[in-house]
Amino acid sequence: MQVAASLFILGLVLASIGTWLGPLLAKLMYSRKADTEETNISPSSISIDFLIPAHNETLSLPATLAFIDNLKKAKPYFFKNEKSTVALSAWQGAEAIKASEKATNTIVVVQPGKWQALKKLVEVSQADWVAFVDAGVVWDSNSNMWSVLEKLMKQEDVMSINPTYRELKSGWIQRRIWALEKSFKDIENASGGPISLHGASIFYRRAELQKVFLLLDGTDWLNDDVVVPLTMRGLFPNKRIVYTDEIVSIDLFASSGQSEAGRRRRLLLGNVQWIRMLFMHLACKNFTLAALMARRISRVMWAWWFILMGVGFIALSYEFNLGLLVLSIFVLGFVGLSFLPSGRRLLEAFGISTLFPIYFIRYKANSLNLKWK
Repeated sequence: MQVAASLFILGLVLASIGTWLGPLLAKLMYSRKADTEETNISPSSISIDFLIPAHNETLSLPATLAFIDNLKKAKPYFFKNEKSTVALSAWQGAEAIKASEKATNTIVVVQPGKWQALKKLVEVSQADWVAFVDAGVVWDSNSNMWSVLEKLMKQEDVMSINPTYRELKSGWIQRRIWALEKSFKDIENASGGPISLHGASIFYRRAELQKVFLLLDGTDWLNDDVVVPLTMRGLFPNKRIVYTDEIVSIDLFASSGQSEAGRRRRLLLGNVQWIRMLFMHLACKNFTLAALMARRISRVMWAWWFILMGVGFIALSYEFNLGLLVLSIFVLGFVGLSFLPSGRRLLEAFGISTLFPIYFIRYKANSLNLKWK
């Protein structure tokens, strides 16, 4: 019984760190000297570049470019200049040219990989702010996008803005998970902002972003939406990253009907990469970041929360002659999920998460043969 109880408690502790406890500890340890007062900068003096890396995005890229074009026409001269620049990553030919024809600028990146595309996009930008935007992403037209951006961009201590995320046709389970995650990110806002952002669209102050890319140069990072904000928080501890639900990024071409395993494997390898290379360096210098990184690490291995708690709970139930009943309920629950599209995605993600210990030990070997996205 003691072993069973220990397993259950261990799983519960990991789940707490990966949900509410990590952000709460970060909030308690966080302190900074910067203020949040707005400057007198007017929106017409701020420039923005929408930077879009694209690889074989024949349908999704034109959709995003058309939306940005209409967005600028709806609010002419709101900012000094709004440009869209596309990086065609290992993608050439007539289809690539046609898909990117609505972009203000187009560059070709021969070297494959999203990180290389982002790096080149940042190098060519001269704007005050840049937005990393995934092909296929638009923003909720009912939101006050420009006014929210204006308010936040005028605060000198704000160096990044991350809109909330929604898939166009997301399942019930996924919507509930994102609603829960939003509440935790709201807590992280009170500790300087999240270190893990949703990469559908992220706004960065270019001066700080350039310093991050210079520091991280020499490695092809797999999870830019973790590595960049994490490093940014480490370099500029008195500045903030803001997660906001007043702007909503909508993915028109989400992977709901596709296998989740490949995408999750890439994310897992990317997380293992930064944990191995950045965790100790940043955790020793900044306890707030250490708490936020601990939450992220616990989230990567979320399947182990349920494995440990489940094994512990089933073992304890046998002590009261309920083991077979509880085990049957667990099995039926897994079988039931397999009949739902969102449930199957969840089970695929669960399976990849269980591999975290193996990937952590062998991450260099496993980081080979990755697809672009």
